[in-house]
Parts: sequence; C-alpha cells; structure tokens
Amino acid sequence: MSARLALTLLLGCTPHRNTADPAETVAATTQPPAPPVAGPGPAPASLPSAAPASTGGVLTGGPCEASALVRWEGGFLVGDNETSDRLFRYSDTFEPTGTLALPEEVSDIEALAVGEGGELFVVGSHSRNKAGEEKKKRQRVLRLPDTLLSPDLSACHACAGVSGLRPDDGGLNIEGAFVRDGHLWVGLRSPLVEGRALLLDLGADGARVLAEQRIDLGGLGVRDLVMDGADLLVLAGPITDAAAAFRLYRVDRSGASERLEVELAASTEGLVLHEESLWYVTDGDGRDGDCAVPSSWGRLPKPDPGTTP
Repeated sequence: MSARLALTLLLGCTPHRNTADPAETVAATTQPPAPPVAGPGPAPASLPSAAPASTGGVLTGGPCEASALVRWEGGFLVGDNETSDRLFRYSDTFEPTGTLALPEEVSDIEALAVGEGGELFVVGSHSRNKAGEEKKKRQRVLRLPDTLLSPDLSACHACAGVSGLRPDDGGLNIEGAFVRDGHLWVGLRSPLVEGRALLLDLGADGARVLAEQRIDLGGLGVRDLVMDGADLLVLAGPITDAAAAFRLYRVDRSGASERLEVELAASTEGLVLHEESLWYVTDGDGRDGDCAVPSSWGRLPKPDPGTTP
C-alpha cells in the first residue's frame, strides 16, 4: 500500500455515536457467510482545512513510506511498507537511533503491536499487489523474537469472498493490530461488510481467526488500532488510495463507536497513544528509488473524552 502524502490537514466534524449490536461479535465457527462490500461505502463528507495544534516534522533516518508505528524500548519503531527486513528506531523526539533487523522478511508491513509479555508482532497486509498478484511474504505475521506465522483466515467469510481482488477493488487488506487479553487482533482496511469494518481475533498464537467484530466507522476502513484503557482508538480512512478524510473513533468492547473531534493529517498511517498525546506518522511517496514526498511525524493532544458525546 502506498498513498501520496497530502500536505492539506483535515478537520473532523461534529462527533456522533453509533451503537453496534453486541451480537455482532461472533465466534468464527458459527459466523454465517456475509456478502462482502467491495466498494468504499458512503463517501465521507468534505471537511474544511485547518492547521492542527501539533508538533512534528519530516521523518528522517530511512523510511519514505511509513506505514506503522509502535512504542518500543523507550522510543518508537516505524515500519515502512517498502522495507521488509527491518524496522526503524526513533527516540522520544523522533531522532533516528538505528534499525531493528527482522529474522524473517515481512513484505508490505502495515501494522505493529506489542503483546502483554513484551513480544512484538509485525503484520503484513495480506493483500495482493496493485497488479493483483499474490505475494506470499505479505501473508505473514512475525512474532519476535523468532516465530513466523501465516495465519489461516479461512473462517473470515468476507475475506474469502474477495481473495482474488486487488486492494483498490475491495480485496483483503490488513492495516491495524492490537493485543487484548493475550489475543492478537487485526483490523481490515477492506473489505467492508454491510458498510462496516472488520476486526479479527487471531488468538493467543496469531494462527487463525477465532472471532470477528464489525464496527461502524462511517463507511471507512481501519488504518490503525491502539488500546486506550478498555477501549480502542481506531484510525479510519478510505479503503482505496483516493483522497478523503481520515477520522478517529473510540470503540468499546461491545463494538459501539463514537467519532472523536480531532484534526488528523491526510495519509496518517500509524498511531500511538503516549503521555496523553497522539503520536502519528504519515505515508510518503517513493517512486523509482526516489522519495518524491517524505514521510512525516507529528504529535497531537489526546481528545478529551469529556467533550465527546
């Protein structure tokens, strides 16, 4: 996945709350087939431009197409979807501090997550490339220090229904991960099911789909996931590479979602909650070995839950 970094910053609209039926969290073995929605769902409303109250700058030190972000050993780790053999280390102020070599390659890295025991998960997109070709190294989850997995997603009926499609046509595309109660969960940028995004529980070993949950993100797909206490903060964006608003949602364990009023940079790709701030990286644009538009990083105040309905 690669998207041109837009320099325009986008402002979220008035928050609203969507209440999901708790029954939509179901065991994968009993989940009936559901028709996938290959299209992007309802188009988000146009939002006015505004400059966010943030600090940040160009992401130096290697990655041009930053695609994932996580806290690690007192700093940050950044994944680049064009770099399969290492992650990039940064300090608390996003000064480059080196790299973390991966024991096995993971192509098109789109999510990073740290487990409750400190283990690091590196998640490939599991998508086909833009030409529609299957790439096995994209279908990997690496659990550091040394466990390589190719999760069985066959229990996700919506995933199976779009297995031959390119990402821009609504094909399978993972772009977020988190660990809750010892289980690795991943979020799908696409497909949507009845206009809702999917979260998949891959269990404690990350080997297979045990359950899925549908969440209402206003017709958008998952771009990243981060725990905030018992809730999830969900970075949501378009399922294609089309220019559109990026939004932030809070989702509780039942699947009920509320949109948060926060300003997000276009093409935000990774999100971390740290020191009551939202830290993020944006996707750049690398072409023919050149970094036409570099990735960037930024810091925003965490949305005050007292101001969101």
